[in-house]
Amino acid sequence: MSRTKVFLILVFLLGGVAALLLARRELAREQLDPSPRAAREVGAIQMALERYRIDTGGYPSRREGFDALVHRPYTVSSTYWHGPYIQWRENRLLDPWGRPYRYRVMSDGHGVAYTLGAEGAPGGAGEEQDLWGTSEAARAAAAGKTP
Repeated sequence: MSRTKVFLILVFLLGGVAALLLARRELAREQLDPSPRAAREVGAIQMALERYRIDTGGYPSRREGFDALVHRPYTVSSTYWHGPYIQWRENRLLDPWGRPYRYRVMSDGHGVAYTLGAEGAPGGAGEEQDLWGTSEAARAAAAGKTP
């Protein structure tokens, strides 16, 4: 085998080892603080809610909740519903702490996804802080108002 081929094989092997080490490091970091994962997932659910709103003209009702993102509600015409808008894991959306993500319809009719963080109670800071799908809902929650 030529020196060039040996050199290329070594470069690819070292690159693979480096990528593996970085992936392990990121996984370990996420296990220590799952908040970034929760923020990404809340954002993805919120995007699914926005796509639903664009297609159907409104957000799911509180009763329909996230199920409307996967199964067409009887109140929505099949002409407008283009879902599913999100994939479920074992028929529910769970946050990194094992609790279902929550859905709230605000007073203006805006649908918002959120999670209560590690402690599972409203409020908190750091890993315990609530994560909301929109900044307006986060501000309302911080002000003590029910979004």
